[in-house]
Amino acid sequence: MTALSLVSKGDLAFLCEPAGGGAAACIVDVSEQRTNLTNGTTYVSEANSARTAIDAPRTICVVVDMTTTSQRFIVHHGSSTTTYGYTIDKSGSAVRCRENATTRVSVTVPGLTGSARKVLVHWAQRNYNGSVVSEVAVYNFVTLEWAYGTASHAAFATTPTHTLTIGASTGGLSAYDLGITAIHAVSIGRRFHSTTESAIDYVAVPTPPAMPGRRRVANLTGPSSELPAEEGYFAGPSFLWALAATRDADSRLITPLVNLMIANPYSEVVTPTARYHRNAPGSTVFRLSTRWLWHAWPGPKVNAARCRIHVAVTGFAGVCPVKFRMYSMANLPVGQPKPPPLLAYSTTTQTINASTGAAGVWLDLGQVRLARDDAGMTALALAFNFNDNFGDAYATTVKIRAVTVEPLSADLSGGGSGDVDGDDKKGA
Repeated sequence: MTALSLVSKGDLAFLCEPAGGGAAACIVDVSEQRTNLTNGTTYVSEANSARTAIDAPRTICVVVDMTTTSQRFIVHHGSSTTTYGYTIDKSGSAVRCRENATTRVSVTVPGLTGSARKVLVHWAQRNYNGSVVSEVAVYNFVTLEWAYGTASHAAFATTPTHTLTIGASTGGLSAYDLGITAIHAVSIGRRFHSTTESAIDYVAVPTPPAMPGRRRVANLTGPSSELPAEEGYFAGPSFLWALAATRDADSRLITPLVNLMIANPYSEVVTPTARYHRNAPGSTVFRLSTRWLWHAWPGPKVNAARCRIHVAVTGFAGVCPVKFRMYSMANLPVGQPKPPPLLAYSTTTQTINASTGAAGVWLDLGQVRLARDDAGMTALALAFNFNDNFGDAYATTVKIRAVTVEPLSADLSGGGSGDVDGDDKKGA
């Protein structure tokens, strides 16, 4: 039976996952190529390795044990210790990613000691504006620390007749001094893999968010001869086809109400521009801004939405608490002399108490019940406040980089989430 790997992908020229099993395990190619290497006892190799003679774009990932003093070649594609197309080696406390005897990126490995610790090295190249960009990420599995490096450089062509060697350079020279048993995984691919992709492949698969929505149950269709006679009988393929068609139709017809990414986000501060801000319904501390206001038609199949934002909260020597909510409102007092009463629901309140750094974080605001006007429309508005208006000693700045509001069908029989005015009978 052919072994399958979760990290095997169509672009991979080679993949091994020996997990410290030594040369006999390291030669086994579990990529789609299924072409094993040659066992050199202290190293493994493939002569004339045209399949791994890959120019940019290219990604090489290595999971290997390291210490503060471990050194020499880990992956090598060349004909000698000084002639090669690419190589990953360790020198001192740094991992070096090199081409043609030139170091493209060198990254210091975090958290190393005299005892061996497992480390991921991710080296990905992409073409950009006539040059090549090398991105390198290093992860220590014991200390959970990441380190990064990047550089732009000229392209370099590999040689198809060169030898691929793992655990040493060509012929087993300058072997990695922790031995071939230090190798846990090696992959060589023909496209650019992001750091996130390699983190999911080799570090941990993130837990998908829970979606409380319901899907419609398809009606059982087909001739009577294909219908189940009684409970416990198979329904036949027609039931599965109906279920699959319903699932796919729902996925196509329900799209995000808001799916926004801001290239240059505005800096929100504790003292707003009054012209563009109003208090949120039922609140004296949360404020709404026309910058974060959307008008949408949710469609009749949905009654709630899941809301997320990507936000960066920074300040000097700390930040004040910043709170966020998403509102769904109907009957805004705009464009009509005597509008119906305002109806508003909100998500629960989510708080950021510490600086996220300039990179920011995703913040899940949760589920909001959708309020609709007579035309079936809803207004969605992001609300936030700084320290409940008790002052900010840190010059806290908020930058909202992305907003997503994804509709769903939810069980609201117990009342709307975040009902501002308490009148659930008016809800969607």
